[in-house]
Amino acid sequence: MRAPDERLRVLGVGAHPDDLEFRVGGALAAYAAEGAEVTMMLITDGGRGSWDVVRPAELAGRRLAEAEAAGRALGAERVFCLHHRDGSVVDAPALRQELCAWLRALRPNVVLTHDPWRRYNVHPDHRATGWACCDAMVAARNANYFPEQLERLAPWRPRELLLFMPLEVNHVVDISSHLEAKVAAVLRHESQLAGWAARAEPPGGDPADSVRRRVRQQAAAAAEGRSFSYGEAVHRVTLRGE
Repeated sequence: MRAPDERLRVLGVGAHPDDLEFRVGGALAAYAAEGAEVTMMLITDGGRGSWDVVRPAELAGRRLAEAEAAGRALGAERVFCLHHRDGSVVDAPALRQELCAWLRALRPNVVLTHDPWRRYNVHPDHRATGWACCDAMVAARNANYFPEQLERLAPWRPRELLLFMPLEVNHVVDISSHLEAKVAAVLRHESQLAGWAARAEPPGGDPADSVRRRVRQQAAAAAEGRSFSYGEAVHRVTLRGE
């Protein structure tokens, strides 16, 4: 159990730089503002994340720098990457074992990641990251999973899981007080603005303005019918005990 005076620990697990910011950046900013220790873990470096022909190593360096800047905008204390190959993440025992070790090391109370149950999620990295993270949460709590880790780590059970881009929404996080932090974090990903702006409505204009408008529109839509103005839709799973 977390001691009453112990800081809440929050871990976001995203397949790429920008996944967390765009989908749950407001929630992460809210946790940080409340005093939680927020960590952002990236499975890949995003080296293939461009419509243009760019050297993956060059793009990856830029995107990781953007992710660190975005994390600072949200109030995260740590942003790091596991450096799996962008576009080639596989939900395999090796990834599950790796994430199990990180869960046991970081000991988060709350985990945020991709919803692997979402229908028609065409990006393989999103699906694989979600499955591996959920499976690792089960493994991390049980001493019989990857027992070789117990020489230096103890089993750990997070108490809550928030799945973003969910198949089924059962909770909307109020991010009204943290919308601008989310917008600022998303805009740190300058390498991605042109692609995002192309999907904004109405099209055209300055890419940053288009993305800023898109983020606000999505947050307003998530909060529709609620007592607050801006939100992020998730599927929340409450787990038994720690």
